[in-house]
Amino acid sequence: MNILIAGSSTILGSASIEHFFKEHHTLFTLDTLAEERDEIEAVLAAKTQGVNIDMVILTESEALLNSTSTSHRLRVKQEQLLRKTAHLFEVLSAGKNNLKTLIITSSIQVYGNEKKPLGRTTEHSKIYRENGADFYYKLEKLTTIFNTQEVRKIILRLGKVVSPKYEPASVKLPFTQRVLPRVLGDSPKKISWISQDDAIAAISFLLQNPAISGVVNLTSGDLISSTEYYDVISKKFDLFLLLPLPRKVLRFIFGSELCQYLDTHNEAVPAKLMQAGFLFRDISLAEYLLGKAESASSS
Repeated sequence: MNILIAGSSTILGSASIEHFFKEHHTLFTLDTLAEERDEIEAVLAAKTQGVNIDMVILTESEALLNSTSTSHRLRVKQEQLLRKTAHLFEVLSAGKNNLKTLIITSSIQVYGNEKKPLGRTTEHSKIYRENGADFYYKLEKLTTIFNTQEVRKIILRLGKVVSPKYEPASVKLPFTQRVLPRVLGDSPKKISWISQDDAIAAISFLLQNPAISGVVNLTSGDLISSTEYYDVISKKFDLFLLLPLPRKVLRFIFGSELCQYLDTHNEAVPAKLMQAGFLFRDISLAEYLLGKAESASSS
């Protein structure tokens, strides 16, 4: 199969390249954000040299979701990606490609759920919209260009993607955000996560199961507390995280609406994948990152 991976520099993008190369697929990579909009068609043509694209995996939004940019700069980058992705889709739909599957990575915190059809959700607050919901809605809307071509479209709602090789972006942000998750350690918030290995295996599984489409939750199904998540992360990557602050202090600093947003459970059960028979290998975050021996001693 001929696969185009747009966003090869992201965690999932680079892991997808390694995985599908081992499975002897023909791979093409494109960093849409790094290319000028008017040059995308020429760059893609030079790389593919007339080869038809069967599948596109778009992971560049993953990098924006974990961006350290200010809100204004992030919105600028989002608009740039939307314009360039729209042009990429135009090129793919107008060419002689036999595109069968389009996969776009998203986040469980800002995009719909498995039970709803693709499209805009209305329950998002202002905070949710500012954190990406509108961006993902616009990104998904761009895929309508393929509606007449019977292209299978999949929106992956990702939990936090973790890997022993990569320090999570959420703990590399500027100072206030770097300690924020630990500051909120006393919140009731639950976190959904997925190992990089299981995420790639699930994408490969979706490739082999054409009946699955639409919104797909890609999480381990094992919800853990915010405290447990960041304790494991700090031990793995030797990070210093501050102790939790009282809730009244947090509301005073960040406001009640943001605190409510941060307290919201990221609950996402991978129902479609489990019903189709996909088996997750990594169901314990501590064992996956720390190993069984260290995980047992720390607990």
